[in-house]
Parts: sequence; C-alpha cells; structure tokens
Amino acid sequence: MLTDTAIRKAQTREKPYKMADKNGLYILVKPNGSKLFRYDYKVHGRRRTQSFGQYPKTTLKMAREQHQTSWDLVAKGLDPMASKLKAGDPDFETDTFGALVADYIANLKAEKRAEATLNKNRWLLQDLAKTLHDKPVRSIKASDILPVIQSVERQGKIESAQRLRGIIGSVFRFGVARGRADDDPAQALRGAIRTKKVRHHPAIVEEKQLGRLLRSIWAYEGSATIAAALKISAYCYARPVETRYCRWDHLDLQEAIWTVPADLKKMRVVHDIPLCKQAVQVFREMHEIRQSDFVFYQLRKPDRPISENAMNSALANMGYKDIHTSHGFRASAGSILTKHKYADKVIELSLSHLEKDETRRAYRRYEFWDERVEMAQGWADLCDNLRSRKLHELI
Repeated sequence: MLTDTAIRKAQTREKPYKMADKNGLYILVKPNGSKLFRYDYKVHGRRRTQSFGQYPKTTLKMAREQHQTSWDLVAKGLDPMASKLKAGDPDFETDTFGALVADYIANLKAEKRAEATLNKNRWLLQDLAKTLHDKPVRSIKASDILPVIQSVERQGKIESAQRLRGIIGSVFRFGVARGRADDDPAQALRGAIRTKKVRHHPAIVEEKQLGRLLRSIWAYEGSATIAAALKISAYCYARPVETRYCRWDHLDLQEAIWTVPADLKKMRVVHDIPLCKQAVQVFREMHEIRQSDFVFYQLRKPDRPISENAMNSALANMGYKDIHTSHGFRASAGSILTKHKYADKVIELSLSHLEKDETRRAYRRYEFWDERVEMAQGWADLCDNLRSRKLHELI
C-alpha cells in the first residue's frame, strides 16, 4: 500500500510507472515529476481509468476517499465517472470544450510551435469546431463530434475533415492528461471519414519547358512578393509551406543558409537549405522592401504570409494551370538533377525526403553538405542558362 513518505521519495524514471495502493487505486509517476492518482476499473465490459488529481494537491487520504466512493459504485455495476456527471460536479458545466481548446493552443504556443502550426490549429478548432465550444468536455460523445466533421467532409474538404478529427482527439488527450476529460471520443471515429485520393502535383520535368516557365516567372507583372517567392521556389526547390512561412530569422545570408524549423517539416526535424548566389540576391532584394517578419507577406496584412494558393494562382495566370504548381519545382529539380548525374543520395537529402530511421533523421542535415552546396549552385546556374536561352531554342 502507498504511504506519503513513499510517494514523496518516488524518483522519476525514463518512462512513466505505477505505484499501487489497493483495489485498483495507484499513483502514476511521470518522467516530468508529476504524480497522478488513478483508478483502473472495468464496468459493462469496458475498461476505464478515473483521475483523482495530482499529488500533493490531492492528498493520499483524499484520493482514497474518492476511490472508495467509485469502488462502491463499480461493485453495484455503475460507472463512477458517469455517476459523477449526473451528480452535478461543478466542473462539469464550467469546463467547456472551448476552454480546453484555449488551454491547448496556449500550451502549443508555450512549446514554441511554428506560427503556421498555431494558425492551422486555431482555424480547425476555433472555426470548424466552434459548435462544440459551449459543451462541457465530459458530456461530449463521438456522436456529437461526427456531425461537425461531416459538415466539413460534405464541402469536399476531405483532408481538413481528417485533420479536424485528429486535432479534436489531441485536445481530448490533452484534457485526459490533466484530469479534465475521461477519454478521447474522437478515437471511435477512425475510419468514419472518406479517405482522400492521392493527388499528384503537376510538374514540368523537361528542360526546355522549364526554361519557358522560368522566362514567364521573370516576366511576371503581378505582385513582386509572389514573383520573388516563385523565384525562390525555383532556385531552392523548397516545399511551398516552407517558402510561404520563411522568416528573416530563418536566414543567414552571410553564410548562405536557410534553416527550416522542425514545425514546418513533416517529420519535425530541422532542415538546412544551402542558398545559391542567385537566391541570396533575391532575398536581399526582398529585405529592401521588408515590412514583416515574414519574407513573403500579404500586402494588406503584412503580419501574415502569402496565402496557400497565391503562387499557384500566379502560375495559372501565366498559363500553367494543371501543368505546373509551386510544389512541382521539387519534381523538376529531382528529375533534371538526376539526368545531370548528381548522386541520388545528395538529391534526396537536398529535397529533405522523409527518413524512417529516427536515429539517422537527426543527422541528415549535416550529411554531404559540401556536395549539396555545389549542387544547389549548379542547379541555379542551370536554371539561369535555360531561362536566358533564346525563345527559338526553347521550342
């Protein structure tokens, strides 16, 4: 059985571990030092875990008293957490999903997540899931969440619907860890949403056609900011989200390095992009008209990056709709660089393709750096050569 002395002296370990009391009551010691009272029980064939609070705010005596009440209910075939809701727990009405969302977003901000991540989560949770905000957290069931997700799905936004289910689940798991939710009802909705067909990004992978495209970009008379973003996309073959959310503090123009933070990467690993001389010049030109922490910002709202469709809309206006997208420059570079006999490994690292091995993933940013620098400059020079060819040579 537990004692106050044993709990106080309990040391943290690399992984969470349990210290048992009796009849299913235990304290969970987590790596961060928190010590949480829990009660595992089974009722109506379903296993559940009830939280009684964190030690020492919740004393051993208090936890045992709460546990005894719950244990008596389980013995009668009743769910203590359901009974608690019916009994009118004061936290039931005041701790709403909206309040939990606000704390979840604040926690992401405290973890210094990228602004892109914060904005995406705010949009999903505060806009798309707003009908859940006034509901008490513990009252929400899968049947409450499903219509919210389906309303997004009916608009044809399959990927957003899938992300919404996932982020709602993350909020509930955040609540469970803090004793504010009993489980994750969104978990039951796995497979309830249609899967999105894989979309391939149109891309030009032939040199003459790429030369014509580059001439069109350099002749573009629309937004100078979007034109510059397209030039950087062509020279650096970065993902569109990396270009859009590029900030001045990501750039070291003196050393010619663009450091993409982990939150903008699929695998949450920092990626360094070697900058060719031409890209450095484009960035310097943008710095002369700087109005924001973002390099490529919206003219009417300088505190925001250019929109997700800005570069693709510009390409469409140039006549490249369904022919080439801003993401397509990655395919262009990958295909043409291969033809020019650059090593596959160097190309893969430069494109920052996903690495399944977590140990190797952390070291990839340093591998073949000199070769990547050389290839980055070679690619930019090739782009300039293709762009400067006479028109009849590109037909």
